[in-house]
Amino acid sequence: MQVLGSMSRTVTRRPCSGDTCSGRSSATWRMLHSVIRRMQTGEPMSLCNIWLESARALVAVDTIGLSDGKAVERSKIFLIPHASVVLAARGQHLFFVNLAFHAMLADGASSFDELADRMNELFSILVERAREAVPAERHGEMGCEVSMVGWSDRSASMGGISYVFSDLDHPIQVLPMEFRGGCACRIAPAVSPVPPLESAAAMIDLARRQVAHVAEFHPENLPMGGRLILAEVLRGSVSMTDAGLI
Repeated sequence: MQVLGSMSRTVTRRPCSGDTCSGRSSATWRMLHSVIRRMQTGEPMSLCNIWLESARALVAVDTIGLSDGKAVERSKIFLIPHASVVLAARGQHLFFVNLAFHAMLADGASSFDELADRMNELFSILVERAREAVPAERHGEMGCEVSMVGWSDRSASMGGISYVFSDLDHPIQVLPMEFRGGCACRIAPAVSPVPPLESAAAMIDLARRQVAHVAEFHPENLPMGGRLILAEVLRGSVSMTDAGLI
């Protein structure tokens, strides 16, 4: 699939400077626990890159994960169609899938702002269920980072919020993306420097540098990469593209 040609635009932006510039049943959690038990010590590191402009956003994730110690491809980005919201994640994949499922079914969450109002509640419910189902000695293996991106009527611009918890025993951090110089970005894993990311080509180049960085300095976190899935978010519409191997 070709990269969307409409993603290439000329916008003057200053470079980013680092990572940022600016209830299911108990059976589900038993399955989650069984997945954790099968994981190797060196879990693959996911990438998730977000670029916000006032009227447009780009969100990119890789596809590689582990299953029974083997590299597999999986979706790390989901669309909430009726809200025109994209959810992207790093960390525990089954937790993310469970959260996305609940977000799709959440009553009164038909926009970015309404879903943001419900997200803390959804996280709290799912984290509590996981805490009850997963043995305490494995709570530290349950970290997850979920970012949501979409049009915010409240701010009359694109909005982005990341929800991060390192394990099941610490509070969730809520990290709204803040505009600086007309843009906002969140890059993970961090590399430097980060140029303006307003085009698909820039997103692809950054992802390849991230994969190379992890391969050189953190090989224990491989495999990482696969293909880059790129979403372009506008007010009232979202398009996704398979941007190819990274």
